[in-house]
Amino acid sequence: MKKNFSYKVSVHCWGGLGSQLFAWALAEQILIKYPKKRIQIILHTGGVTKRLPEVNFLSARFELVYKNDYVKRSANTDFLHSKKLNFKNGLKMLLDALRIINSSDKSTSISQIKPWTRSLRGHYSNNDVPQLIIERMKLRINEIEANTTKGIDKPSSTLGVHYRLGDLLHLENKSFIAPKEIGPVVKHVLMSKQIDRVVVYSDAIHESKKFLQSYLPADTEYFDSSIWDTLLVLSKHKYFIGSNSKISVWITLFQHSQVVNSESWLPQSMGKNINNKFYGVYDFEQVHLY
Repeated sequence: MKKNFSYKVSVHCWGGLGSQLFAWALAEQILIKYPKKRIQIILHTGGVTKRLPEVNFLSARFELVYKNDYVKRSANTDFLHSKKLNFKNGLKMLLDALRIINSSDKSTSISQIKPWTRSLRGHYSNNDVPQLIIERMKLRINEIEANTTKGIDKPSSTLGVHYRLGDLLHLENKSFIAPKEIGPVVKHVLMSKQIDRVVVYSDAIHESKKFLQSYLPADTEYFDSSIWDTLLVLSKHKYFIGSNSKISVWITLFQHSQVVNSESWLPQSMGKNINNKFYGVYDFEQVHLY
């Protein structure tokens, strides 16, 4: 008789809402492939910067666990930390080879998840996100939208810009998209499309105005909204320019799933994410890389 591997599989997640949405998308795919499995999503606060859970509503569908493991590391603690992990990393390599765990940051595709897989530890942002999963997520997100936003003014000719700055202004190992890279894209869109309104959503309003004001119309509107409102609002606009943020990828995915003839522009650094996400789902010609 065939054994029923119905035990729990844990999906570990580090990062903000963008990363948590990728973990959710993978959990949904696991649920389809193994409907009898219990799926646990473990949301870690640890990482380059401290992140908080943004998907608490999923507790009705999955088992959510919160790990407050953020540690502000110096170069010395990083060295000690890496020495301490030598043995653990060797053990992880063995368990990964056996597919008991999957700890790849490059890809954690649904095909790699076996009936006996117990733990997934990655960023999942290189995974395919099938259209079925996008639609399933949108249904749940529409409920959130009804409870969090007060209606969205969305003229068809609005250009929405997501300019991720925040902690990137201070981190040494990560950087934001320079104004000289995103600015010409803004100018190109304004000149080639009929745009009558421009909105910029950023986690650093003062800096975004300083960096972008020479490229944008004087009546551009700037918003420092919650990350959920940023996602929900910008995914409703016909034209969208994103930055090096997983949220910009999700805005693009949701935008192209619900706005007819929408177009979006994302930096080259996000190209590998978009290539995977859009296979057989959306029109490549409507997603441009700059």
